[in-house]
Amino acid sequence: MKKIGARTRSSVVAGLAVPALVLAFTGTAVAAIPASPDSVQGIAGSTSPRLGHAQRLDSAPAQQQRKITVSLAPHNAAGLDAFLANVNDPASPQYRHFLTSAEYAARFAPTPAEVSAVSSALTAKGLSVDRVGAGNRYVSASGSVAQLQDLFKTSLSQYRDSVTGADFTGADSEVKVPQALAGLITDVGGLTDEGKILRPASRQAPAAPEADAAKQAPSAVGAKGATDQGTGVKGGFTPKELNSGYNTASIANGAQGAGQTIALVEFSGHRSSHADVYDQQYNLATSAVQDINVDDGPQGYDEGEGEVDLDIQVLHAIAPKATVLDYQAPNTDSADIDLYNQIVTDNKASIISSSWGNPENQITKSHATSLSNIFKQAAAQGQTIFSASGDHGASDDWPNNSDSALTVDSPSSDPNVTGVGGTRLYIDSSTGAWSSEAVWNDYVKSGDTWRGASGGGVSTFFARPTWQTGTGVNTSQKRQVPDISSAAAEYQYSGYTEVYDGNGKDTNKAAWTSFTGTSAAAPLNAAFLALVANQGGGSVQFGNLNPAIYKAAANNPSAFHDVTSGSNSIVGKPSSYAVTAGYDKATGWGSPNFPAYGTEILKK
Repeated sequence: MKKIGARTRSSVVAGLAVPALVLAFTGTAVAAIPASPDSVQGIAGSTSPRLGHAQRLDSAPAQQQRKITVSLAPHNAAGLDAFLANVNDPASPQYRHFLTSAEYAARFAPTPAEVSAVSSALTAKGLSVDRVGAGNRYVSASGSVAQLQDLFKTSLSQYRDSVTGADFTGADSEVKVPQALAGLITDVGGLTDEGKILRPASRQAPAAPEADAAKQAPSAVGAKGATDQGTGVKGGFTPKELNSGYNTASIANGAQGAGQTIALVEFSGHRSSHADVYDQQYNLATSAVQDINVDDGPQGYDEGEGEVDLDIQVLHAIAPKATVLDYQAPNTDSADIDLYNQIVTDNKASIISSSWGNPENQITKSHATSLSNIFKQAAAQGQTIFSASGDHGASDDWPNNSDSALTVDSPSSDPNVTGVGGTRLYIDSSTGAWSSEAVWNDYVKSGDTWRGASGGGVSTFFARPTWQTGTGVNTSQKRQVPDISSAAAEYQYSGYTEVYDGNGKDTNKAAWTSFTGTSAAAPLNAAFLALVANQGGGSVQFGNLNPAIYKAAANNPSAFHDVTSGSNSIVGKPSSYAVTAGYDKATGWGSPNFPAYGTEILKK
């Protein structure tokens, strides 16, 4: 799996998609399925995209030791899909009657017998089983290249990546599993060393706002008397300006997120003192962030620290009294499976925000399926996931992909995840009230690789869900993203974070900086939902928010600030999606317009 990049940009540090598969396995004891001992079946979409731009050098050493993660499908997957359809349907008696973690485990988690069947298949080929993931989600094991080749019926070779020049080991073909386990095993991670780790996308801005005359795209022009710059340090919007711009006073009810718990998805360490400086600057009374280590926690600090700081500080700006759980994992191949699974099986947070992602064309379909099964459990338990839609417009892999192929970001493309795109927010210079919003697209010339635009487009993996309808939605295409958008443009956020030099080395200094990216818009909307939950009485849970978003757009279009012009094209790249009235693949339905947005998504 490609390790994921944070979807944010900073002046200090640079800043999943498969149709919901109905698996054949429905809970019959695996050992009872008749099959020839040598019968195998391929896992669809398990060939690594990295092989498409790599040269084979030689066979991998037979005795080389490797660790793998074997992901398992839910027990009774068809029943889980049926439950999710009902829990999201206002006409169903099950609407928003979510499951506890124990109830989910009893009905849909892989059973001990299923785990045992997979473990037995591994040990029969000489592999050692290292652990079983929480909720029986996966089985981790280790063994030699020879043993892995024998079990999964694919050769492992040494390759050279033509893009990065790095050498790596990879499976030559589709992964195959014993026929008796074909409906149970969804992915085998670790056979191929994936090239990109979960990398921060933030980068150094070339100039301060006042000195950067070209920073703003020509189409992003606000009304007279409006400004797209704040009065915060480094020119970002202050918490007061963000709240006034989005009229949160109409929903805050004085609670400011009290009683709500928000989980952050992070793959870097952070220093709590940075958030303290932000809070003191803006006189915010907040609770200490609780760090929860997954897989022994992150491996120290790196450039991703700016992402963690931004996420925490945006949450504090909007919902300062909410409890923030910082789930942090090392930046390794299995990190996202382990971390998301821990958040969901813990089930401590009703709202989850992720600012880390990968282009769909850089992950395997089978890995996306395994993530999707985790997100289904979250939806069944009433947990809402927001994920940044990416920072490179319609070509999410730009500038790494030289042919500007259209691709969207994972996991925002998953139907059980709310993809959050980006806008440029303008507020009234006098009152601070919302004035207008434009699509976030700061590319002004060809080669502006440090700039950004709202990610969006059409998934290659996921089918269009039945709830994704409305003016602007293309019903002949697959899942479309983003679903909603909010402020993400250059210099609209400021925060306090660690300074890293051009080589990614920690200078051991912290400073104020300006941020940009959909990775700011994602926690912003997570905090918005905490305020809406307060308005709804505090204990309300929403689960997959997308059906309610599309229903709100149909019933009351004024629930959104619609963005109607521009595109998410990268300058010099011909492909893009136009911004139109209604839904579009650059801004979704637009940004939340309070109080109407909150009123609509609270409706039963």
